[in-house]
Amino acid sequence: MNELYLNLIQQGWKLHEIDQMDMVFYMRLYAHVAKKQQKEEKVYIDQILF
Repeated sequence: MNELYLNLIQQGWKLHEIDQMDMVFYMRLYAHVAKKQQKEEKVYIDQILF
């Protein structure tokens, strides 16, 4: 949660704006983006074994 706050503050958000946001919806969006990026990454066997 600290990382979330720090990232938003670095983007120009104010603490009261973060506190007022729909945190559950934001976390769902964040998870969706992370999952999408994970699918796009290609990992080859050479990268795992060596």
